[in-house]
Amino acid sequence: MSSGSAAVAAALTVAVAAVHVGASAVAASEVMQLTKLSEYSDARCLDGSPGSYYFGKGSGSSNNFLIFMNGGGWCYPSAAPYTPEDTDSNCLWRSHGGLGSSLRQPLTAARPTGGMLSTDAAQSPFADWALVNINYCDGGSFTGWRRDPVLQNGTSVYYRGRAILDAVIADAKARHGLGAASQVVLSGGSAGGTATVANCDHVASLLPLASTRCIADAGFFLDTPNVVGAAGQSVMRERFLDVVDGMNSTSQLHPGCKNAGLDPRLCFFSEHALNFTVTPTFLLNSLNNFMTWTILEPDPWAPGFPAGPPGWQRCLARGGEPTAASWSNGCNASQQ
Repeated sequence: MSSGSAAVAAALTVAVAAVHVGASAVAASEVMQLTKLSEYSDARCLDGSPGSYYFGKGSGSSNNFLIFMNGGGWCYPSAAPYTPEDTDSNCLWRSHGGLGSSLRQPLTAARPTGGMLSTDAAQSPFADWALVNINYCDGGSFTGWRRDPVLQNGTSVYYRGRAILDAVIADAKARHGLGAASQVVLSGGSAGGTATVANCDHVASLLPLASTRCIADAGFFLDTPNVVGAAGQSVMRERFLDVVDGMNSTSQLHPGCKNAGLDPRLCFFSEHALNFTVTPTFLLNSLNNFMTWTILEPDPWAPGFPAGPPGWQRCLARGGEPTAASWSNGCNASQQ
């Protein structure tokens, strides 16, 4: 955790507990309003429809903002042709649904009543903060920037994730006073958590009057070879580089990381970008998230345990999901 984030970290103790325990006492949910970014020509979802966000003013008169980037995995531009049976096979498939289009988004949405997005002070320290809840429709953790659409099966697919994020910030400044905020927390879950680290310093630079902090939830995917599949194979690296190359994300990744001597595309990984992030950042990540996605890939949900070294089968019982007992009793020091 970066220095200066102690207050946010302390407040998160309440929020994280609420996320994991669940909401018992529930405040009335706030109705959030949808804004489509039609006035921003570059801010396009995969299908070319405008990016969008929901706004809720919170339960009080606080001049603080929580900006939350939703997750939903990634699409892989080189995975063609069109294969509808696999949700992560390519960007064209996603462009026909909510993870790649804003066409069917409702005009209003209920703000969550539990966890850090809640307006219930018993559930979240951010209850009276305004919420900018960004819909995820670019498939690349809000990093893509390719001017011209790419044709897949004769259909134009747009890679404009960074433009969506920039347009949301600009629009929330114009409509909701984000530019005059006292405190801002940028956060997101899963792919949105990856987006949080990738865009943390960038968003802070767009809000110079605010004290900005970042909270990345379940977005820290390791740049490491997996222990099943081909020897030395790193499925997460293959996937992330596919996204970065196809969407031209390298141009938008952290400049300090890109100039550090490693392959600049690897700055999509939070573990590399975080080394150069100066905005105070808090990480929240589960052991299961580390294990299932980055160590056990390519197929941790296959029936039975994936073919792998026996030592890892002892370490990761229950079909690849770690338990407290398997971690303590089955994993050696190197695995831990």
